[in-house]
Amino acid sequence: MLAHRADELRRLAEQPDPLCEEPLAGRGTPEGVGLARMRVPLGVLGVVYEARPITALEVLGPALRAGNAVLLRAALAAVHTDEALAAVIRDALDGAGLPADTVALLPTRERASIRYLVGAVGLLDLVIVRGGPRLVASALADAKVPALRLSSGNCHVYVDAAADQALAVDVVMRSKGRPVRTARGRGGAGARRSRAHVRPPARRLGRAIGSAGARRRPGLPAGARPARGSG
Repeated sequence: MLAHRADELRRLAEQPDPLCEEPLAGRGTPEGVGLARMRVPLGVLGVVYEARPITALEVLGPALRAGNAVLLRAALAAVHTDEALAAVIRDALDGAGLPADTVALLPTRERASIRYLVGAVGLLDLVIVRGGPRLVASALADAKVPALRLSSGNCHVYVDAAADQALAVDVVMRSKGRPVRTARGRGGAGARRSRAHVRPPARRLGRAIGSAGARRRPGLPAGARPARGSG
């Protein structure tokens, strides 16, 4: 798992710099002043997570790539792993010529520390809370700074009959054909059949999903339509 995350971070590092100025084509003032969109860091992020130390890498990669500093608040259940990961990350930052204190691990695991983070107005610009419903609800109830929840999910991918088959299979298998990593997360994919398409993407998706060992559940029969008013 660590080797996989390391590969993901390397690929992220190869992506174009997200902090840039993007001129808006054809946009300007009557006086001839051009307009541009400027991407800037959010600032200092607080990250609260439970007993999944790998969350640190999942959040730190994009956060650091976008020029943010991060304060981690981990759980007591994996304290030694969290400390080891934080030390490796700080050493890597120092080796790259960046301040090691760009990433810090909160030294306490007390529940009150979460209340402190989500209430640190003027010190943190955003708090990301990842964990179970009880942890998330408690943190958001006390939040005085902007907070982003990463909790239970039930996300689906819909594939229309007219979709590019190869692309649809690739998207579904990349997003749904891997082990669920999000806390209490689950997901699914659906494809619509059509008489106008002899080889709908549903057929290829079915074979790919079966090969991946995922469960398949039948939906509406071919040609049937959802009841009016249903989601």
